[in-house]
Amino acid sequence: MIQAPVAENMFKEIMRRLHRFEAKKQDRTALEKAFPVNEDVKEILALLRSVPVPIVPVQELHVRLGFHQPLDYPETSLAKPLTQWKMEIDDAPIFRFLYRSFGPKRHLEFGTWYGAGTVYCLEECDATIWTINLPQGELTPDGTPAYGYGLADIKSVEAWALKIGATISQWGCYRTDTIGFIGRLFLEKGLGNRVCQIYCDSRAWDIHHYPAAFFDTVLIPHKDDVVCYVFWL
Repeated sequence: MIQAPVAENMFKEIMRRLHRFEAKKQDRTALEKAFPVNEDVKEILALLRSVPVPIVPVQELHVRLGFHQPLDYPETSLAKPLTQWKMEIDDAPIFRFLYRSFGPKRHLEFGTWYGAGTVYCLEECDATIWTINLPQGELTPDGTPAYGYGLADIKSVEAWALKIGATISQWGCYRTDTIGFIGRLFLEKGLGNRVCQIYCDSRAWDIHHYPAAFFDTVLIPHKDDVVCYVFWL
């Protein structure tokens, strides 16, 4: 795990460089086109790679984090390659263990979608949670919705759409990462009274009135070839 002072300094440096880039006042299209090859971004990636992050077996996670109770992790998940992991099966025990053991009071989550990960936190501790999402959802480079739903979810999605008065999009499906659908699982469980939902591009989020070290934990999911998560303690 990255030591707190190192992580804090790294985060400050990343934000400083991002703000320097955004200060050029380019429009959104230009920013998105330039961002992948921008020199600041290359420096940020190099900075991230310079901080060694050791691998900790799940059986030793409690020791590394100073928790008394070990994680009872399913053997079936240990036998799977990471590319076959599913969050609700393989990641969920780890998340629940972290929330239960650490007990954050204020938790921040980037990209909530249905809110399964949010439910893990809500059910394992008494935290208040802030989530941040694009209000109209995400699109792929070819302009189609980035998030949909599988055959197993059709009935529950249609039932929720009827409840909130949502209509099918021009692509012939419901946009499940838009306002109304975001956080559906914790809303269905009646846990929405502990969640503050923020709708904007995270780069435009106004954090001026949040005091330093306001959040105890932060979850940042990222999907590339393998889904990974940054969990800040």
